[in-house]
Amino acid sequence: MTSGLCRERDVVTGSPRMPPHLLLLCRALARAGGVAVAPVALLYLGSALAELAPKPGRMAALWQAMPEMGVSVVPLADLLAAALLVGAPVVLGVTVLAHGVAARTTPRVQRLLIRDRRVAGMLGRVLSVIFGSALGLLFVTSALRAGVFEPVGAIFVLGAVLGPALASMVALAQWAAALRVLCRADLALALAEMQARASLAAHIDAPLFGGVPLSAVAHVPGGALAVPAPCSGVVQRLDVAALEACAAKAGIEVWIEHRPGETVLAGWPMARVSGAPEAAILAQLAQAFTLGPERIPDQDPRYGLSVLAETASRALSPMVQDSGTAVDVIQSLQRLLWDHTRQPRARQVRFARVHVPPPSDAALIEAAFGPLTRDGAGHIEVALPLFAALDSLTRCGREEMARAAQTLCDRLLESSETALAIRAQREELFAIIGAARR
Repeated sequence: MTSGLCRERDVVTGSPRMPPHLLLLCRALARAGGVAVAPVALLYLGSALAELAPKPGRMAALWQAMPEMGVSVVPLADLLAAALLVGAPVVLGVTVLAHGVAARTTPRVQRLLIRDRRVAGMLGRVLSVIFGSALGLLFVTSALRAGVFEPVGAIFVLGAVLGPALASMVALAQWAAALRVLCRADLALALAEMQARASLAAHIDAPLFGGVPLSAVAHVPGGALAVPAPCSGVVQRLDVAALEACAAKAGIEVWIEHRPGETVLAGWPMARVSGAPEAAILAQLAQAFTLGPERIPDQDPRYGLSVLAETASRALSPMVQDSGTAVDVIQSLQRLLWDHTRQPRARQVRFARVHVPPPSDAALIEAAFGPLTRDGAGHIEVALPLFAALDSLTRCGREEMARAAQTLCDRLLESSETALAIRAQREELFAIIGAARR
């Protein structure tokens, strides 16, 4: 649903970027073409060498038999090509099965798996080698039947047939090794944690994307002109460099109103600008906002935390009842946020004309643990590690996050009073919380 005004552009050149999956497709097609041409080139290389090779008399019988030897390989090549073409749907089917395993955690984890370029790149390599090898074998059999090579070219037939088959076997072995990990449900959790850690690291490096913090000192003027959203959607990416370049060209300042991860509707102000710029300038400013139908983790650190929290909530649903997975997720979230608070935030201002709303630590911890204070309150084996995680974050050293963690502790206590049906469990939880607060 990304609009024409919101296409992703390269920060350095300003030219539109090729979508990642289209780039992977082009690479796969190029690789398949190379694999398909290789056996044919080897076959014709043998034919060229035949013109230069000596023909000793004592080898005359073998020399005359080489065309028949080449033609006799045709059934084998046909069989290998058919086997490779049958193997491609099997690879795709197992890949769909792996995505189904990820979908059982949460649909957003499945989207993370689909967006993972390593998985897509591995699949592209395997399929390109398989289809390229099958196509190359078909070329070889056609050349053998037509007799377009010299007799000595039959020496290269075995290599031209077995080479693609061997390449396909190696590719399938690599894919089978990858699937042993891909089909495991805990891979989805590991991928979600890795994505969340990467988003938090980028958030630490550039919390304001290089802009000026939008605060009481740099407030939005009352008469600032709005930059309307060209379509409804979620702010996926924000190109502050493009905003700075456009603002410097027009001699204006820009105040951003929506960070990545927030929803805007068509016509809503995505930003406001000083002065009275022309409509063309407003259109150029709108191009710096990439809008889409769903959130992505690139510039939204809350997204990865929300995905992990949803996975834990799903594990606690009546149909699953997997409290162990929920505890694993709580520990992952605790590690992520604690490590996040240990890193100093970068405050370098590279774009002085663009004012960005500062991020909220309270929003991060709410995205991570907010749903779990509700869904985990009725499970003592989940409520105890959840309280331990929140209690540790009250001592993280960041005032805003510490206050938010304390608020979530109080919410967990209130929810557990009614959610825990067994009085002994309530007393155990209250005793632990009381001891921690003394």
